[in-house]
Amino acid sequence: MSASASTTPGVSYGFSIVIPTYQRRALVAANVAALARQEFTGGFEVIVVVDGSTDGTAAALQSLTVPFPLTVVEQVNSGSAAARNHGASLARGAVLIFLDDDMEAHPRLLAEHAKSHRDGADAVMGHIPLHPNSPPGLLSDGVGKWAEARAARLRQAGAEVRLEDMLTGQLSVARETFDRLVGFDTRFRQQFTSGKADTDFGRRLHESGYRVVFNPEAISWQQYVVPPRAYLRQWRENGRADVRFVQKHPDAFDATFSAKKLRERRWWLVGPLAVAARWFVIRRLEQGRTDGRTVRWLRRVRYREYWRGVAAAGGMTAARRGTAPSAGV
Repeated sequence: MSASASTTPGVSYGFSIVIPTYQRRALVAANVAALARQEFTGGFEVIVVVDGSTDGTAAALQSLTVPFPLTVVEQVNSGSAAARNHGASLARGAVLIFLDDDMEAHPRLLAEHAKSHRDGADAVMGHIPLHPNSPPGLLSDGVGKWAEARAARLRQAGAEVRLEDMLTGQLSVARETFDRLVGFDTRFRQQFTSGKADTDFGRRLHESGYRVVFNPEAISWQQYVVPPRAYLRQWRENGRADVRFVQKHPDAFDATFSAKKLRERRWWLVGPLAVAARWFVIRRLEQGRTDGRTVRWLRRVRYREYWRGVAAAGGMTAARRGTAPSAGV
């Protein structure tokens, strides 16, 4: 492990921005540099945890000249939850704000989070629209539509923040609250998506009676650059994580493995057909295809990846047994 910091011992800040990153040198460097545009007078620091990257990310970050304290720390690849916990352990801000490495912060991001905390929130989420520089295609279009639908629902009067709304792509929480909840559960060791680590943390927030709010004016644009192969790995990781989540929270079995998800198993593909379908979908996505045929086969292939992940984690039987993993919160 190595670290580089431009900080002053003993100094505290209004916010500590914690950014985990893996193999995204150019993207994370650009988004850290963009934080120089923040219109926030309360003071903030930035902590980037390089989670086993081998692409020169740490050196690129250390070469930045920015008007705020920047700490760059490297760790052995351990997953996003562990990286966030590591960053939080180094933080000196009264409020932690977790950002993904693909998020470009709006200049008023911290000011809006601070406003919500002053109004009594214990945790705050904001809007994460698609960055206009995201590569065009079916995957980024889907992310953009999802983000707008999420924001539209949460903007409605009386809308409740649900567990599935909890995303560490942009989430602030009082440092005292984070410490009391013992951070993120590192049993959900996912590299390409936060997955159930977010949901689990959100559940503990709700069960402890903390107030979680959505502020639509707290904006960070997501530059979605996930290639098709990594996208399918995310679905497989989500299957594994769902089993682990239900093992930890047995009462969540029905909500996690809903009738809808169970019906998706009819698209289970096996043998050469599965291999051919996966190749076909990846190829068409790489070509930028957005037609109905591509959409239908993408749905089938990603369902298969999800259920492969479930099976790899022990399947529905392991989930029903409630056999918890060996370490974590």
